[in-house]
Amino acid sequence: MTWYKETAEQTMNKLKTTKDGLSNQERTSRLEIQGRNEIEVKKKVSPLRKFLKHFTDLLMIILMVASVLKFLTGDYIEGSIILLVVIINSFVGYWQERKAEESLNGLKSLMSQDAVVLSEGVKKSIPATEIVQGDIVSLTAGDVVPADIRLVETYGLMIEEAALTGESDAVEKMSEPLVDELGAGDQLNMAFSGTLVQAGSALGVVVETGNTTEIGKINQALQSVQQQTTPLVRKIHQLNKQIFRGIVFLSLFLIFFTSFRYGLEWNFLFSTIIALIVSMIPEGLPAVLTMILSLGVNEMAQEQAIIKGLPSVETLGSMTVICSDKTGTLTKNEMTVVETMTEDETRLLEIMKNCQEVQTKDDQVVETLSGNPTELALLRYTAEQNLPLKTALAKLPFSSSYKYMATLHEEQDHAVVFVKGAPEVLLSKSSLSQSEQQQWINQASQLAKKGQRVLGFAYKQLPIEQELEHAQLQQLTFVGIAGIIDPPKESAIQAVRECQQAGISVKMITGDHKDTAQAIADQIGLKHTSNVLEGIDIDRLSDQDLAKKVSK
Repeated sequence: MTWYKETAEQTMNKLKTTKDGLSNQERTSRLEIQGRNEIEVKKKVSPLRKFLKHFTDLLMIILMVASVLKFLTGDYIEGSIILLVVIINSFVGYWQERKAEESLNGLKSLMSQDAVVLSEGVKKSIPATEIVQGDIVSLTAGDVVPADIRLVETYGLMIEEAALTGESDAVEKMSEPLVDELGAGDQLNMAFSGTLVQAGSALGVVVETGNTTEIGKINQALQSVQQQTTPLVRKIHQLNKQIFRGIVFLSLFLIFFTSFRYGLEWNFLFSTIIALIVSMIPEGLPAVLTMILSLGVNEMAQEQAIIKGLPSVETLGSMTVICSDKTGTLTKNEMTVVETMTEDETRLLEIMKNCQEVQTKDDQVVETLSGNPTELALLRYTAEQNLPLKTALAKLPFSSSYKYMATLHEEQDHAVVFVKGAPEVLLSKSSLSQSEQQQWINQASQLAKKGQRVLGFAYKQLPIEQELEHAQLQQLTFVGIAGIIDPPKESAIQAVRECQQAGISVKMITGDHKDTAQAIADQIGLKHTSNVLEGIDIDRLSDQDLAKKVSK
């Protein structure tokens, strides 16, 4: 259901609810019909079954048979060695899987624990598992969104959607309906289960719960993935079958040929067949194979890569395509100021340092701070300058409605207002002429084309006793602009280059916006960077068309 295209009123009408919320009786009735707001988890395989499955491989079965036959013929030492090889191989395989396994059920931890809902116009806190479609939910800063919600009212709402998109930068939300076909990351009037409210507040109506939420769909998709057999395992299975067929054929041939041709006794014949079977079984193969693959796994572990299944190491050597996440993998996952344009560098750095809400004391180390990624980027950029932190006498927090933030500080015999925000907004409030404003807009556009988020900076002097109000923010002195981006890792650029030299094609998959993705892809050195497929584009393609598109 495309709830983001519906108005708030249409959504509430379809779900038979109002802004006052559902009655207690109605909530109870819907909970019985819809079920609890929980992600369905896949039944876990017991550790014993995980361990025993390593004995079901055909080669392992043949080795166990060989061990039994060795015991029957009195070769207890050799029989014990073969059995020990089987057991060690199974232990190594089981331990490696257990160490590397990341349970898909971890998505369940993203669900909120409690939620505030309106019931007959009164706010009350309930367990998030009891939320139903039609509930009116109140969201405030610090809340984990408990279900998929169509926003009805928003007040400076900023939500971090890393659980869905992988991008740590918070997204401004709104309540107006949207028209175009949009992916989850662009549905600005929706709040999705498992995402984090970073700032502001909102009211919204619950439209999806449990498995039908976006995070629930991801969970279901992950659990439906079928396990693939690696090339090495397929070859080993093929070898096992060939060995098994050879043993059966030669044993039958030996029985019939020797019985009818030479009339050998059955006791002697049985001993001969056992000797034949044991001699044909490569008892050392599993041990050597496990040893070699374990060495490969250990080498990968030293490079911070965890391998879940031993045979996957061999598969890595056969790859021709790598699909990589962007944020934190190809990039540093750390917003960074990469370009500035200004004629007053000192004043620009002062505004960056002081027009923010993250650092409150001068002795705080920037690396230990947490909060808005953009403000952290500005503080990191100014950290080396050792500028003093001015006391904020007043503050106008950032809001998507006016698109700037302002702080008031004392400066000698007057006060100064520092302002940062959207360049076009600050320029419209500046003392610059139209032609001068256009020059700055053109420069900001150049940075934006590189995938950078552009911020403008300005200031204004005021009398010392004057209070900070929006009306005063006119005739600002515009200082400059800064471009911020999550830059690529140097190691990622080298890795992509080495992969391409080895004939491996590298693709980038990201929840970020198209322009940013394109800019990062260019910097990393990916090919076909002019060809970007968005989620909506993929949804519209048939499997055949998608197969043609993904190559470029």
